[in-house]
Amino acid sequence: MKKLYFTILSAIVAFNVGNAQSLTQANNAPVNGDAFGTKQCDSTAINPGASGAGAVWSFSTIVVHPPVTSYTGASVASTGSTTSFPSAGVAVGAGAGKNSFYSSSATDLKYWGGDVTLGALGAVVVYTGTNSASVAKYPMTLGTTTTTAVSGTLTVSGNNGTFNGTCTATADGTGTLKLPSGVTFNNVIRVMTVQNLNFNVIVSGTITQVKYDYYNALSKAPLFTIASSSIASIAGNSQQTVVTVASNYITLGVKSITAANVELSVFPNPADDKITVSFYNENADNASYEVVNALGQTVKTASLGNDKGIVRHDLNIEAIPAGVYFLKLTVGNNASIQKISVQ
Repeated sequence: MKKLYFTILSAIVAFNVGNAQSLTQANNAPVNGDAFGTKQCDSTAINPGASGAGAVWSFSTIVVHPPVTSYTGASVASTGSTTSFPSAGVAVGAGAGKNSFYSSSATDLKYWGGDVTLGALGAVVVYTGTNSASVAKYPMTLGTTTTTAVSGTLTVSGNNGTFNGTCTATADGTGTLKLPSGVTFNNVIRVMTVQNLNFNVIVSGTITQVKYDYYNALSKAPLFTIASSSIASIAGNSQQTVVTVASNYITLGVKSITAANVELSVFPNPADDKITVSFYNENADNASYEVVNALGQTVKTASLGNDKGIVRHDLNIEAIPAGVYFLKLTVGNNASIQKISVQ
């Protein structure tokens, strides 16, 4: 007998979730008390996808890795960094040495710096005076852009220096975002942030940072992020790409919506060795199912034919480890997803 780890709430993943996105201070700017998590994804050959209206950004096959990195919004004073970041209103961090500092108003979101990684080296960047990076201009809709001149100080491995350059943030696309486990978010807005910086820390060089953040009204934090950076100097060149997904993206995509023509029932649930899938196939469409885990990996799949009417299929789950999974049933052009618990 497998040990029961989770209880289950049956639900169906929505294929049209969230309202049309417009970023504002209320639904985008970090504040004290915010909490969210991310998981890192494979970044090999990652492509951010098209810009413009009606884009489809498909990352449904990307591999997601544990563990979860948890972030919280806190006061700047709680980090001991008030002197370095006097104009910041909130710190967003994942622990000591992993903080970013922001301030916001009804018209924009400013980034004042924090702990960063440059190549393989840890660094602290501080935007000084009025030369912070404006990373959002509110309200931010498709085509909204803002460019700011930036400058400040940079500390790398105990060595102090300076930087200057530009930061441009643009809402460059709207459309549909597809993530693993069959979760799809419509009404997504993508913000592309580009920083081109010149630095002088022992040696001179350039830093280019390009970040794509995909937002939906269901979450203040990005659902998906692709962040690339490159450094060029006489000491050598380096490039790095980091891809992350919201750790709760599956939960965000789950809501009670019945897909047309698919009346799905899964029982017993929780289950130990067998689950029965029952559904109504109104038009004798081709039907199939797949079972995926929380990382989006398919653990079982099968075709169910095209019988018309009520269809029942017994699923042997003895070989599936205990935990929570998602059963995706596809009937013609319609689909439903339910959580299942294996004990």
